[in-house]
Amino acid sequence: MRKHSGERHYTCDVCNKAFINQSSHIKHQRIHIGEYHYGCEVCKKSFSHKNTLITHQCTHCGERPYTCDLCKKAFSNHSHLRTQRIHSGEHPCGCEVCKKAFSHKCILITHQHTHIVVNALMLVMCVIKCSVIRAVL
Repeated sequence: MRKHSGERHYTCDVCNKAFINQSSHIKHQRIHIGEYHYGCEVCKKSFSHKNTLITHQCTHCGERPYTCDLCKKAFSNHSHLRTQRIHSGEHPCGCEVCKKAFSHKCILITHQHTHIVVNALMLVMCVIKCSVIRAVL
């Protein structure tokens, strides 16, 4: 009954993600402890979940069974098709620093690294400028 009520009684101590049942909670914990039971025989990459391995194996055979109805682009992973937001123009992932918006969290994370690099460069330039001013004085 919990599945239909949405109750989530099992919470990850590391990331606070909540789960409906204990088995899902235990499987999730493998991610944090680095426990990988499923290995790809082609490239030797390991995965914590069997479904992730199966999806990964499509990259080696070139199979792309999921096709977008609008643009006919094909994907090896159904979640990539499901999260394709290019047609809707949806940009739910916003940068708190510059307010730019992105269609996917992974793109936002890549973008956020630009702020880190820029801030680091500005700090280096400031230190250099200060040392030059001190040398002149």
